[in-house]
Amino acid sequence: MLCQFPSHVSLRTISRRVLIYSFYFLTGAAALCYLVLELYIFQHTYSARVVSENSIINEGNVTSQFISTKRTQDLINETQTVLTVKDLKRMQNFSDDKSNSVEITRNSSISGDTLDHQQTQPLNGSLRPLTCDGCFHTDFPVLLENSAVCKTGNQTIDLIMLVFTTHDKEKRRQAIRDTWASVTKNNTANVRHVFLLGRSSVEHFMHSVEKEHVLYGDIVMHDFADSFRNLTLKTMSGLRWAVKHCGHARFFLKTDDDMWVNVPALLNIVNEEQANLNTALGGVCRITGPEPNRSNKSRYFTPYNAYPQPTYPGFCSGTGYVSSLNLARHVISVSPDVPFFHLEDVYLSLCIQRLGKPFRLKRLKGFVQVKSDKCRLKSNSTTTAHRVYPPRLRKIWAASCNESHEHTTLIRQGAAIQTTVTVETQKGP
Repeated sequence: MLCQFPSHVSLRTISRRVLIYSFYFLTGAAALCYLVLELYIFQHTYSARVVSENSIINEGNVTSQFISTKRTQDLINETQTVLTVKDLKRMQNFSDDKSNSVEITRNSSISGDTLDHQQTQPLNGSLRPLTCDGCFHTDFPVLLENSAVCKTGNQTIDLIMLVFTTHDKEKRRQAIRDTWASVTKNNTANVRHVFLLGRSSVEHFMHSVEKEHVLYGDIVMHDFADSFRNLTLKTMSGLRWAVKHCGHARFFLKTDDDMWVNVPALLNIVNEEQANLNTALGGVCRITGPEPNRSNKSRYFTPYNAYPQPTYPGFCSGTGYVSSLNLARHVISVSPDVPFFHLEDVYLSLCIQRLGKPFRLKRLKGFVQVKSDKCRLKSNSTTTAHRVYPPRLRKIWAASCNESHEHTTLIRQGAAIQTTVTVETQKGP
């Protein structure tokens, strides 16, 4: 016989080996088929993407107009960002200025109106200028507001607190109302607060926030897509709203919904620094700026053509900064001539740089970005703290502390005289 097994190998052993080898063969064949299928899918997807992206460029020549509405909608669907007809009209109007014609590409930073996860870059290889002539506008329609938040008769409003939030953070807003924003006494004291939002593409969230606004009357929503890349729009529209409806307030605070704010300590600071804050933006500030982040993997990625300068002009952390309504008015007046930049705290500094002296940045004590024990956060030494979420926020507010430190805070209701609030502190949690 041509093929003969040794006589000592049984038929059962032979059958077992045949089954094992067959299993190995079938497994290998299946793996090979899977690999071939994956390669086919990858090639098909890549080819489709190249064809789609090449629709923006015609034989290597970049057009001087915005991409078509259909292509815009395709990008919107891919990135789950919803634009209304108003947005598209704004985009088309913006593109009428040839110096500001832009091209939209994916997975980069934004330099335009209400887009997210996309990049609007100057065409023809041009760089973002430090200044322009009326190229940036933030007078968005108001969707929700309580224009009477700051109507007080003859009472002075010392502080309007502008709290950045998003539609899905209702628990954070409620925790803030129950804790550090409760000093506003439902917006009847000399300190007031509002929560700032853009619009959401999720209908459920929009309805939920509308109901919340009916209950509390402290929501201000403008008509732009609410997203990280649009925080500059939220900042400028929020300042516009504050100047229009709370223009008689002495100071404003911009902060976020993941912050602890020690309002009594904050009022002490603004009263001590009122002369400086008339023309200065104060908080956790870097007077000389760092280099832009050029890594496209970073949330704070800034491509060279969006900011070709080697360093930022300093900035105050967007987690919490304070200034006068006088400075807010000047920033609003100059912002149309300062091209859009997606990092809102840097953009505000660019506006201050454009204003020139005496406007400037100023470091203030007590503005911190690290966690600390509860009683230290309630003491005179701390004004703000970052990444404090509802459970801890409520614990801080309810904390009973021993060693007391008195300070005048000017928190009052109606036309009542100023009162002295005692804030107790102790070492340890």
